[in-house]
Amino acid sequence: MSVGASPIVEVDASGQPFIDDFNQNRDRLRIVALVSPTCLDCLNGVRSIRRAIQAASPAIPIAASIVWMDVSPLDSPAEIEQVSNLIQLEDARQFHDPTGWTGRQIAASLGFPTQLAWDTFLFYRAGLGWNEAPPAPTDWAHQLDYSKWADPAHLCTGPALLRYLKAGIRTYAVRSNF
Repeated sequence: MSVGASPIVEVDASGQPFIDDFNQNRDRLRIVALVSPTCLDCLNGVRSIRRAIQAASPAIPIAASIVWMDVSPLDSPAEIEQVSNLIQLEDARQFHDPTGWTGRQIAASLGFPTQLAWDTFLFYRAGLGWNEAPPAPTDWAHQLDYSKWADPAHLCTGPALLRYLKAGIRTYAVRSNF
């Protein structure tokens, strides 16, 4: 269901309120996007999330979290505000993480503790919670074709990202018993 853009909530130095939101949606399939508001590939990835969720069965409970991060010197709250309408869905939340805390924590959960995960899209099956550290994602993709750390096996861009998201929703909904 399409609605207006959700408010953008700032993530503090301990990951709140993102972590609370993540855990409150433990009964759903979760999609988390770590993106920059000035990265065109990131913006296309957010559009792909919207399209994949809209194409999914309404019987599948999905919670999407878009975490806007300041990756480029051009990234700012004003830029985020301009692009926040890309994900106008009832069960989508938007966060601004100006320090990249979320991206560093998630990179560590992927085995890269000194890196920043961004332009990255992650699935978390129902039941997984974020305790002291984030859980390992059920699956993930990135659009960082020039990255030295992001596994090239998870590289997925353009129309392939939309296909990946749609397939992931179907696959992980079944695994979550939806």
